[in-house]
Amino acid sequence: MQAFALPAHESTHEAPPDLSLATGHAQFDDDHDALMAASLELRVASDEAFDAGFAALHAHFADHFATEDELMATHDFASRECHLDEHAAVLRSFDEARQLLREGRREPARRMTAEIVNWLPGHIDALDRQLAKFLFHRRTGGAPVLLRR
Repeated sequence: MQAFALPAHESTHEAPPDLSLATGHAQFDDDHDALMAASLELRVASDEAFDAGFAALHAHFADHFATEDELMATHDFASRECHLDEHAAVLRSFDEARQLLREGRREPARRMTAEIVNWLPGHIDALDRQLAKFLFHRRTGGAPVLLRR
């Protein structure tokens, strides 16, 4: 995600898991599905619902990133710095968008929400799958097999 040059949410519906987002790490996959569902829902949220939903989405991303960050540190993941840099850029974008939101400027946060929907699959594919595979190998000595329909 561009550093704002684009600029646990309770979903009202159950989104089916997106198998294209699967990493093979259950906690990551559950979080990714929830983050995508919340982002999609926010794209059409009323102004009244948007502000609180955006704050909740920010908190959920921060928690998810903290979990990944801890796992990378604990297991001495070699690509950790690149991954951490991307997390930091996303969280800075959230901070900037929330500041503008507090100033009454909702459009940048709405644009960011739309961009998350485009950014998240690429992040998962480029970085999170690599981390999930690394963690699986650390735990089992083998490589995960992901079956897709």
